[in-house]
Amino acid sequence: MSRRAPFVLALLLLAACGDEPGMSESDEVWGQRACTGDAAVLRVWVEDASGAPVEGAELSATHFGSERSLLAVTGPDGTTDAVTSELGEGSVLLQASSGGLRSELGAVLFTCTPCSCAAEPSGLTLRLSP
Repeated sequence: MSRRAPFVLALLLLAACGDEPGMSESDEVWGQRACTGDAAVLRVWVEDASGAPVEGAELSATHFGSERSLLAVTGPDGTTDAVTSELGEGSVLLQASSGGLRSELGAVLFTCTPCSCAAEPSGLTLRLSP
């Protein structure tokens, strides 16, 4: 076996990894993209009628097409990062509630390429109203 064989084999393996699912366009290894598979994250802020953050508010998120859903609770700053593209590509409807109060419905659209996903918008504020 020649001394160049391992090097040539390594280059061939790298070339074969080009457009694998889960790749992030920003990650490159020797000119080849290396997918990370990171999910898009939606930051959600929950506020009361005066605009103050609401700790402990329940957030419900439901994927419009698949009906997959999750429940999350806001932290001390009134936010949660629990809503991700792992719910699925497409529209996700959100609503917050706390102490008998509810917010209006909010929505996010997750779009995905073979390498990454994005949320539009990337952040959403839900205001509780009486």
